[in-house]
Amino acid sequence: GLSRPLTKKLAWDETRRAVVTIAAIVIGVVLARSWRATGVEWSGHMLNWLQEGSSLTMFGGLRGVSTRLTILLALVGASLAAATGKHINIDIALRFLNERLRVPVFVLATSATSVFCVAAAWGFFDYTSIESFGAQRDWPRQQKIDHVGHHVSQDFFVWRKQVGLDLSAAPHVIGGGKWDDPGRMNGRQWNAFVESSGYRAYYTKEQVDGMLAPPEGLEESRIAMVIVPDSSPRGLLVHVMNLMFPIGLLLLAMRFVLRMILVIGGAQTTEPEPEFAIEEDDEAAEGEVAK
Repeated sequence: GLSRPLTKKLAWDETRRAVVTIAAIVIGVVLARSWRATGVEWSGHMLNWLQEGSSLTMFGGLRGVSTRLTILLALVGASLAAATGKHINIDIALRFLNERLRVPVFVLATSATSVFCVAAAWGFFDYTSIESFGAQRDWPRQQKIDHVGHHVSQDFFVWRKQVGLDLSAAPHVIGGGKWDDPGRMNGRQWNAFVESSGYRAYYTKEQVDGMLAPPEGLEESRIAMVIVPDSSPRGLLVHVMNLMFPIGLLLLAMRFVLRMILVIGGAQTTEPEPEFAIEEDDEAAEGEVAK
């Protein structure tokens, strides 16, 4: 497909271009057989590593990452819209109010919206702390926050250790090997990894000792992937990613409060899209100049 435009740039005659194109087709057919035998297998190893043995596994695989990134994009867009007054709201009453009343009404409405965002953020956090992190319903607020913070710290510690394993696995997988090849790690190497990685600072002695390979298994192969006491690394960070909802709502509340302060100070107006009017004026001025 590239031979025709490339030879055209070289100003070759039609005969030479046709010969080069046919040769490229033949080479492509030959390479296709090699790709089917080698490239497909290499791609399969790469996909299997990303889905089953890398940091992405802790986020629920490629689909889990794409889902959470979509949610994050929506929250970022909502935050930007709130900062510039472009969020969805009913402003028809505000437009018909007297100029003196617009700011007080705007402040009242924005304050109510901010309070709602904060209340919704706590509701999401409280639900997530109970359903995803195992907090008790009757625990006080600070205890739930501390409990979630402790688990998030543990989970991100495990994630950092997995990133280190990913860096060591990448050259092997890119070179055509499998991420779970038996020769990559044995029990002795696994024990050294656990002891040198700081697991004992985040888990109890009993939990860490349970991770270690027994003396009779020091020479046996181990899968080079982190493990978690009483849990599985697959989807481990999904519940952490669910905290995007309360964090995003808190950011929205802060955006609303910041805009309210700017309006009170006179740096912005209550109009939702003031820059559009400026752009229209600029376009009209340019049209007059062109005339």
